[in-house]
This record gives sequence, C-alpha cells and structure tokens, in this order.
Amino acid sequence: MKILTERSQLQFLLLHPFQAKFVAMEQYNFALAATLLIATLSTVQADPCKPPSSTSEKELARYFYELWSNRLATCEPGGDFLAKPSEIDYSVPSFCSQSTAGGVTNYQITYSYLNCSPKKMTALKLKGRVKKCPQSKSALEQPMNIKTIKKATMPTNFKCPTGFTTYTGDYGDEDFTQKWEFAHAAENGFKYNLSRTTAGKNLVPCNSYMSTTLTKACVKPSTGEYRGYALITAECVTNGKLYKVPIYLDAKLLGSSPLDARKDCPWPELLQGSPGYDPNFRFIQPDGPSISTKPKPPATATADIPKALDCLKSKKVNYLTVSNGESFRKAKIIWNKLNDTNVPSAVVQPTTIAQVQDAVKCLSSNGVRAIARGGGHSYEGYSLIDKVATIDLRALKSLKFSADKKSATIGGGSRLGPLYYEINRQAPGKSVVGGTCPPVGVGGLIPGGGIGFLTRKEGLACDMLLSLKMISAAGELIEASASKNQDLFWAQCGGGGGNFGIVVEYTLKLASLPTKVTRIQFGVDKNLADFLMYFQSTVVNKADPNIGMAINPDKDSVDITLVYLGTVQEAEKALIRSGLGPNMPYKKSWYKATYLPWIDFVVKEAGMRSVRKPNDLRNPENYARDRSFFQNKGFFVRPGKLLPKQAFEAMILWMGRVAKEGKNDDAGFVEIDLLGPGGAQAKIAGDKTAYAFRDALFVVQYGCEWEDPNKSKLYLRLVNELKVEMQKYVGASPPAYINYLDAGQKTESYYGSAWTKLKKIKAIYDPENYFRNPNSIPPA
Repeated sequence: MKILTERSQLQFLLLHPFQAKFVAMEQYNFALAATLLIATLSTVQADPCKPPSSTSEKELARYFYELWSNRLATCEPGGDFLAKPSEIDYSVPSFCSQSTAGGVTNYQITYSYLNCSPKKMTALKLKGRVKKCPQSKSALEQPMNIKTIKKATMPTNFKCPTGFTTYTGDYGDEDFTQKWEFAHAAENGFKYNLSRTTAGKNLVPCNSYMSTTLTKACVKPSTGEYRGYALITAECVTNGKLYKVPIYLDAKLLGSSPLDARKDCPWPELLQGSPGYDPNFRFIQPDGPSISTKPKPPATATADIPKALDCLKSKKVNYLTVSNGESFRKAKIIWNKLNDTNVPSAVVQPTTIAQVQDAVKCLSSNGVRAIARGGGHSYEGYSLIDKVATIDLRALKSLKFSADKKSATIGGGSRLGPLYYEINRQAPGKSVVGGTCPPVGVGGLIPGGGIGFLTRKEGLACDMLLSLKMISAAGELIEASASKNQDLFWAQCGGGGGNFGIVVEYTLKLASLPTKVTRIQFGVDKNLADFLMYFQSTVVNKADPNIGMAINPDKDSVDITLVYLGTVQEAEKALIRSGLGPNMPYKKSWYKATYLPWIDFVVKEAGMRSVRKPNDLRNPENYARDRSFFQNKGFFVRPGKLLPKQAFEAMILWMGRVAKEGKNDDAGFVEIDLLGPGGAQAKIAGDKTAYAFRDALFVVQYGCEWEDPNKSKLYLRLVNELKVEMQKYVGASPPAYINYLDAGQKTESYYGSAWTKLKKIKAIYDPENYFRNPNSIPPA
C-alpha cells in the first residue's frame, strides 16, 4: 500500500469501519430509518451547546473530523491518530446532541481548523449520528467487541483455525470486505485501546496517518470471529517518519447475531447534507452498502483463461478444453441433450477434495467463473454453461460407513444408482433417501430437498443430513452441521445445489427398511378427473405414512404405483386405511402386487433401458444410452389452494394431444407424487430448514421426453401449452420444487418464505456471486 500517494483515498477506508459481511440491508428497520430522516440535525437546538468536555465527546468530535478530512481530495489536515493532543490543529467551540427514537443520537459539531490549502483557519460544521449498541464499550469500536489487541509478532507456525477464512496483504480499494473490516478493527483497537495502555503508549509517538497490512487474518463468517496478525504503519504528520507496529487482534461482531451486527451496532456516520457525506457509507439507513466476505475476484470480462489453466497444470489438476477434441466432447456430456451445445471454458476433473480447492483457487483468482457438476442432471443443464469452467466432481464418489452403519459419508460427486447398489450390498436393510433416477447426483438432489418413495416414511433426503464439507469461492474448506456454521447447514436443506459453494462431502443418516418391500400397481380407466379429485380430497389426508406413491394420469387411464415397507398383506391393509382398498368409490381396471427385494424395486422404478438388474446400477457410464431431450415443469399443491377438477381434466386432455401430435411415441407424462400431512417431511417445522413447502399435499411434474431432435420444436411448444393452462389454476409462478427447475419461473417461487434469509446467507458465503446460474440465489 502506498502510504503517501494514495493517502487521500485510503485514509477514509482505514478510519471508517464498514458494515459486517453478514448484514442484509433489507433487514433494517424502515420505520426507524424514517424517524431518523425526520429527526435530522437541522432540528438540534443550539442551546445548550458547548465545547466537548468528556473524553468520549472529544473522541467522537475527533472521529467525525477525521471522517470528513479523509474525504477531501486535496489535503487531510491533522492525521488520523492523535498521539499528542497539544499538537491538535483544530478547536471545537460547539458540540450539540439530541437523542431520537431507536437509541440514536444526532450531533451537530462546529470546528475551527487550520486548512492546508489555503493555509488559514476555517470554520466547519458537521452533522452526524450514532446508534450506540448496548453491548459495546465504545461506539467507536462498533460493530466489534475488541477482546484482545496487543503488540505481537506472528509465530512462524501460526495457522488459522478450521472453519476460518485466511486473508493476507493490503486491501487496496476493496470496500466492504472482511479484509477491510479486519484492518479497521486493528487500527481502532490500536487507537482506542492499545495506545492508552502502558505497553502501547509510546509505540507511535506522533500524530500520524495510519495504514494496515494483514499478516495473517482469520475470519469466521457464521460467528463473526476475527483473529490474527497485522502490521500497522504510522507516518508522522510533521516529518514523515514511519513507525511499524506488529499487532495481534482478537475481536467479535456485536449485535443479536452476526447477520444483524451492523443493524444492531452500526458505526457512527455523517448525515446527508453534511460536508463529507457519502451515500455509499450510510450504515443506519436501509440503502446502505452491501457487504463482501472476501476481495472481489477479477470480472469475467477480464478472465485470464490461459493463466488459470497454467495454474491447474502446476497443481496437477487434470482438465480438458475444446482443443482436446473428442475427449472434451465426451467430458462435457450432461443428461439433457437440449443443452449439449453449450461449450464450457474447460472441464476440470479433480480427484480429491484438495484438488477441488486448488481448482477453485486457480479459476477464481484469474477471473474464470466455475460451476460444479455432480450427476449433470440439472433440468436446465446448468452444470454446463458457455464460457464457464465445469468442475466435474464425478471422481469424488467415496462411501464410508459409521461403525454401526447407521450413517455414511459420501463424496459430493456420488450418484444415486451406485449409492443404492453399494449401500444395499455393504449394509443390507439400509438406504439413502433419494429419487428414482439412478443418474441423479447427490450434489443437486440433497440441497434441493430430495423427494422420493421413502420421503413419507423418513423425510426428505436433506432431512437425513448430519454434516457437509463445502469449498467456498475463495477455495476454503468449510464444514457445516447442526452445531457448526448452522446458517449454511440450514440453507443446504432446500436452498438448492450450487448456490453457496461446491459441496464435496455429505454425512447422512441412513434409512432403515426391510430387505424386501411391496410394490403395488393398479389403474383406473373411468371418471379419471373425479378419481384425481378423490385422491386430492381424501387419499392425501388418509394415506398411511409407510406408503410412498406416484400417480400418472394418461389420456385414457390413471396409473398408480406405490411402495410399502412390509409384506403384501400389510400393504393391502395400509391401502384400505388410505382409502384405496377394494371399497374405494372408483373401480380398479387392473391390479398387481409384488413382494421383492428393495434393490429390485429401485431397478424397476428406474425405468431405464440400461438398468435391468441391480448390477447395472454400479456403472453410471453405461447410463448414457438412456440420455434424451426433455423439458419438465412442475409445482406444489398446498392446503387451501387445491386444484379444481378443470386442472386435472386439462392434464388428461393434454396427454391425449401429445400422443396425437407426437404420433404415439409416449413422449408426454404427468406425475403426481404424494406428500401430505401424514408424511415425515411434514412433521418438521417449516422454518427449521430452507425447504419451505413442508405442508405441500403433493408435487406435480409434467413434461416431454423424446429421442428425435427434429421433434424438439413440437414438444417444447406442447409443454409450454400445458404450462399456460396450469397457470390459470396455480398462477404464473406457483410454489415449486427447485429440483424440477423451470428457467421461465421466478427464482423466489422455489424458496417461498426462506427466500430473504437465503439471500443473506448467500451474501456471507458467496458475496460476489461467483457460483451462479440464471436461476441461482443472488446475495443480499
């Protein structure tokens, strides 16, 4: 950092603490903000106004003076550290204050200072305000509680603790970053704490300008902990002599939580209309600055791809680019053929967690965006985006059981098919909770929620989550669980895949189930829409929790498939309890019950040409011949917003239209998956995780899947026609399941009441929105 030539810009940054990275500005109390705007300092009475008398008044007057002077373009009279009050170059003839609502005090302070250009005594009137935090010792330390500040040289073996992000060096002009906040806390700790002790009194013996370089700063986003080492450099105002002081800082954000630190305990600020006011530094107002948790990476427009690839090569991380021809084409394949034309800047192929870290660091530090791919099953193909590097996690497919085999730790690149097979082989009677499609990767399934045949018995896939490990945009390994980084853990159950970082490992509780289960199938071929209304009004509420059920309306029938975790006799009794027994109002046109091993049920529900027996699940590479073109859409149906009969009739008529126009090639489908109040997923409070639709009665998915690329235009039109029809009954952007992503729907509709909190958590873990796609969660 250039102390002299950049002083006029940098000193303000060094003097003025910035908003903590955790704060989402929409949380601010707008009523309070409005009150504060009305009670501006123009209303402060001149009487009684007097020179500051107490130490705290003098320090506050000094702070506002420094804040103003550091925004001057020409000169900064007085420096920003006052070691010798006798050398002060200003006086304060008038210091006025007035308390307002919300614990805020407004100030109007008049100065007479020695201007440096031209050199003469000049009058100055500043207006500012302070919202004092009850927990803080001094408003000038906010938003921090500085627990320890001392002169200390960093030990050679010092490392940041697990879960902390490491920062080093100067922060330059990186406004509102954690590097900036650490540097500022170090300087203010020095000025207001250390310099007043016997040990620190003469470390800097002159009035001076200060700057800070981070030796090794450690920051933990979820708890607001700041600790580590920095070097403070002070330049004497009178003679330019430099003093360097190595310090150790241990501080923590104040406030009700790290997310609310700046709202609860903001730093003093200048008011609009006051000299030195800057709208980018409004901490109490709701339009204050946004926060960053790390230095901004280079913009994509200036991405240095060759340098990033050289970095990957030096780290021995394999990658392929378009220059690798057929190998690259095969490496970039994803499940939906509609998106095969996308060309990533590279396909990076790490084999270990450490290599994922290296890959992210190499790419982000050179301005190259990255996105992870697990199963490549994103409906919109978002693991393959033009000019964005795909980090392929498929080599991260480890599986390790706990000693009692009640839980398992799995690699972030694992896919459902091999997982079902290996868990069944190594721990019979255990399973992950997941869907029916073997190619699906856990990195999309789990954070999106994870609905499957075991959901009503066990909960969502993410309800089984015990802990995870994630790589941040800075390449740091972050662990999350119910006791560690709880905000991230909360977000990873319903917050969608790829929004916050790259999850490289999950530890999951395993579901217990009998080695054999019952699969029941039957059909109804008359009064189809009436039967679906009966399902919605009666079956949904009566269904036995041991039943998992999927309903498929077609043009001339409704087919039902269910699994029961028990014998055929037990399953048929459960059918009666659920309103689907022999006496239900609608006659079954056919019926079949099979008692079979769990893993055979998985195979049958896969419905894939490449998966005909359990052993076929082992090798995902063989799934490729089942790839197709497809487009799917969907929505939840919740209590109080039931579908009318016309909606079910529209589904049935649409299936007939798809069959007619597609010449009976079975491209269309509608599936209704039972959830309901009796399921385990509904027993968890709606705000306990980011999955906001636990009260859903069922989820509807519809779409087309086809082989002939010449029919793409036809089927895309047909899918959109049913979407338009369904919007008559559910609205333009109904509550929906993020794992059934539709790019044409508003992103917030997938998150419901969790949307605001998810944006705040995004701002903590990926404030620069490095990991993003057209429907990702933006940082607050």
